Amino acid sequence: MNIVLTGSLGNIGRPLTKALVEKGHTVTVKWAFTMVGAQRLTDLKSYCRH
Repeated sequence: MNIVLTGSLGNIGRPLTKALVEKGHTVTVKWAFTMVGAQRLTDLKSYCRH
């Protein structure tokens, strides 16, 4: 399934994104870029396929 998540780097969205990817879903993430978001994006990339 193709899924779009907003706020995907937050405390709820980040683990949700990971869980959906692990189940084989294609997840597109949207977020407001901040310095904190930059570190979380790096964390998110570690378990996503490119």
